[in-house]
Amino acid sequence: PQQSCASFYGSGEREDGVYTIDPDGFGTFKVWCDMQDGGGWTVFQRRQDGSVDFYRGWSDYKVGFGNLTGEFWLGLDKIHRLTKSTTQSFLRIDMWDFNVTHAHAKYKNFCVASESDGYKTKHW
Repeated sequence: PQQSCASFYGSGEREDGVYTIDPDGFGTFKVWCDMQDGGGWTVFQRRQDGSVDFYRGWSDYKVGFGNLTGEFWLGLDKIHRLTKSTTQSFLRIDMWDFNVTHAHAKYKNFCVASESDGYKTKHW
């Protein structure tokens, strides 16, 4: 399997959707890949219609919940696996309001630490 959504994009994939990746050689998992805006974005949270309750405990945020084709949280363990390598990880945050006004921010370097480090986030 590919290591990331960016790998799929680099090999010619251009359709948004669910893909199976193995970012670090420790087993595969499914992610939603967004192939817009240069492509290869791994989506780790989507909220759109309130169909999934995000008021949850720590264990749910650790492993993830929801449905990749709808609303979901990918899980801190998986996000750590995606961002722990020495290669550069980019973060893009997209937001829309109820009037469909859109804003986004991009960070060139982003990582989520391990559980033993409290899943601390860092961007620079």
